[in-house]
Amino acid sequence: MASRETLCSTTYSLAHTGWAALNYSMRPRDPKKQALTVRLDAALVDRLRTFCRDQAGKPLYASVNGIVAEALGRELDRLDLAIGDSDPRVRRGGQSGSVPNRTINAH
Repeated sequence: MASRETLCSTTYSLAHTGWAALNYSMRPRDPKKQALTVRLDAALVDRLRTFCRDQAGKPLYASVNGIVAEALGRELDRLDLAIGDSDPRVRRGGQSGSVPNRTINAH
């Protein structure tokens, strides 16, 4: 059985962080989505957070995830068109997962 100190600190931490944080971390992740970590200018991050906070409700329902996903998709489409790719959804080049043969010059 857990000690009294452990139980008290757990109760304190849940009371101050809220049950919503606990429930959020226990939800299963969407298998079709992956995490991406990037480092951005602090002013841009602050601007994005402020905008999403202020426009979270009707009519935009803005979210950081939604804005970033749309912006990345548009920028990739724009770059594909700039390099003359006729179908931006199909990747040019070799087969996926193919690794070139390497020659090791070890004696």
